[in-house]
Amino acid sequence: AARLDALVQGPSILYNLFQGVSAQTVPIKASPERFPIFAEDQSYVQAKYKSFKTLTNAPGSKYLVSLRLGSLQGTTIEESFFQIEAGRRVTVHVIAVCATLNMGSSW
Repeated sequence: AARLDALVQGPSILYNLFQGVSAQTVPIKASPERFPIFAEDQSYVQAKYKSFKTLTNAPGSKYLVSLRLGSLQGTTIEESFFQIEAGRRVTVHVIAVCATLNMGSSW
């Protein structure tokens, strides 16, 4: 695929798709495992995320903290678990939802 659409709860899941991110840097409570699939490093993805458009919350918003939209480029690395080959350029379109509610877990 040359395009990846990602709906993520905050930036942690997105960051973990890139190189140089450790469990200590970007914790995910569900698992200490990391499966980076892109060659670009942590500073690249963090800078891109900060430049994403942030939508303004409606007055009185009870659960939504922020909603960010943006795109970035990534170059795949070989990842045998997911059978991903190295060297493919992928455009990642991101919708990042930060809310006081989560996706159903109580980790």
